[in-house]
Amino acid sequence: MMSGPSTGILRGTILPASWLVVLMTFSCASITYVSVPPPKIKVEKTHPCAEGKDWVPGAWAWKNGQYVWLPGHCKKRPRAGTRWIPGKWEKCDSGWYWIPGRWSR
Repeated sequence: MMSGPSTGILRGTILPASWLVVLMTFSCASITYVSVPPPKIKVEKTHPCAEGKDWVPGAWAWKNGQYVWLPGHCKKRPRAGTRWIPGKWEKCDSGWYWIPGRWSR
């Protein structure tokens, strides 16, 4: 079996130490689970955005033990050819959790 600072063992598989750091960082990510579902999305009037910007719709955020509405806004694209994928609330066995919006090509 290999040993040394550049390898580690995870479930019988030898991985480079750099992979272990990535796995550990991911597993330590903080996810907040909420036991009550978010309210219905508010219908917002969208505003035309300037060139190079996209409309980011409003969403419910969990803050200080309650849902708070964050209104929609225009956001600058990080590069040409990208578009905004809105965030969303998902349900799992632990409750509701937020998947953040992101830019996509």
